[in-house]
Amino acid sequence: MAKVPVPLTALSEEQRVEAYARFEILRPALEEGVSQAQVARTNHISKSTVQRWMTRYREQGLAGLATTARKDKGKSRRLPQTAIQLVEGLALQTPPRSAAAIHRQVAAIAKEQGWKPPCYERVRQIIKNLSPALVTYAHQGAAAYREEFDLLYRREATHANAMWQADHTTLDVLLLDETGTPAKPWLTAIEDDYSRMIVGYRLSFQESTALTTALALRQAIWRKEDPRWHASGLEQLRDLYDKGNFGLVLIGQPGLEKRLARYPQLYSRVGFVHQFHVLSQDETRWLLEQRWNHLGMHIRVDDFTDQEALAAIVRITGGNFRVIHRLLMQVERILEIN
Repeated sequence: MAKVPVPLTALSEEQRVEAYARFEILRPALEEGVSQAQVARTNHISKSTVQRWMTRYREQGLAGLATTARKDKGKSRRLPQTAIQLVEGLALQTPPRSAAAIHRQVAAIAKEQGWKPPCYERVRQIIKNLSPALVTYAHQGAAAYREEFDLLYRREATHANAMWQADHTTLDVLLLDETGTPAKPWLTAIEDDYSRMIVGYRLSFQESTALTTALALRQAIWRKEDPRWHASGLEQLRDLYDKGNFGLVLIGQPGLEKRLARYPQLYSRVGFVHQFHVLSQDETRWLLEQRWNHLGMHIRVDDFTDQEALAAIVRITGGNFRVIHRLLMQVERILEIN
């Protein structure tokens, strides 16, 4: 619907000057047949602005070229916070809904509540501004969120033999190698991630390599004729302890003591059990600062980025020392690569 023309006398002096200045810009297009695109290039303005001025001039005359004050000036045109939260809540529902469906429902609710109904573009913008991590968590669940957005993703096996881990260490005992020289042997242990059971191992004077790991895996996979192996191989640790006459420290997840109690021959040799508690936030920050300094980096107290990174690590690891250590090892490897 065309607006009712406003007489020039109803405009202020500044508005009339503005209208005449815009008319002078449009004059070549109105009287000389110059294209609107050429007018826009000559006066360094956008083509859409020239088109809008031409439309307003044809509908309202010279007065249409003046800038008029909004009728709702002084009134808030922002969407109520409640309406924004409504759009966000509907966008996070499962199953996911289209922006058009959310807009229709919000418009209906706004009419009932007496709000000004938001346009479709405003609803789409609110949905677009939602955190991708929050949308993934709401629509796909915690597992998908951890895999895509967690700083350190901790994979967990869902059943026995789904995932094995290999670990290598030197034993604090001297044995004679092939040449008769005393040396510390290397122990490569294969552990089932789900049950935390030792399924295979290899003793060698050779440092851990891909070959020694492959041989340990072969021993873990191969059928064991020794009846003492059973499913766990924990009795093999007892044999190592009895024959090697060295200290053995077992570190595991909560509940390890109860699991070991099922194997009395091994459990009878446990001297004491110490339960590790998670680190507090202050302890975690102190540990990270010390480790950062060791890596040649310094955490600045007044730097927002450094403090935000510390807070994220504290939140994600939850004070779990093993997870913190694993994260720091990854940081150290990245620094070595770069």
